[in-house]
Amino acid sequence: MGTRVLARASHRASVVGRLSVRADIDVETLKREIKKTYAQVSTEPEKDFIFPTGRAWAEDLDYPDELSRVPDTAVESYAGVANPFSLGRLSPGERVLDVGCGAGTDSLVAAQMVAPEGEVMGIDMTTEMLAKARARSPADRRRPPVAPGARPETSPPRATPARDGERRR
Repeated sequence: MGTRVLARASHRASVVGRLSVRADIDVETLKREIKKTYAQVSTEPEKDFIFPTGRAWAEDLDYPDELSRVPDTAVESYAGVANPFSLGRLSPGERVLDVGCGAGTDSLVAAQMVAPEGEVMGIDMTTEMLAKARARSPADRRRPPVAPGARPETSPPRATPARDGERRR
């Protein structure tokens, strides 16, 4: 069985015409600001952000029933833009790579679907979000497991081609 990739997709729009605007963007500053914002979502989940967050937002996106078994400490920092499970359920035994896993909401939902033999690995560029994900992950042996197979790792997201037989989400 291949590995599925859960990746956050930005909002899609139809292109009617083209408009080109030259803008100088300091990519390092942009990355720093993004990391800072998501760090705040992790450490101050009760704060109002310019984007929706938390369990209510995930429920508005019609997350599957497994969401009800994801701890509040993970879901309170949910800042996703879509429900990757709306494309279909994962199957038991699948391997999943959750790119941009944040505090682990999607990883913990996916881990329930692929259990008992599947595996989920989450990667994120924000250390604060990963710390929160690890605190609720079975890989953190100081706490009882919430969902078997969930493993958050540090890594900046990068586009990588799927191997033969792999499906991406």
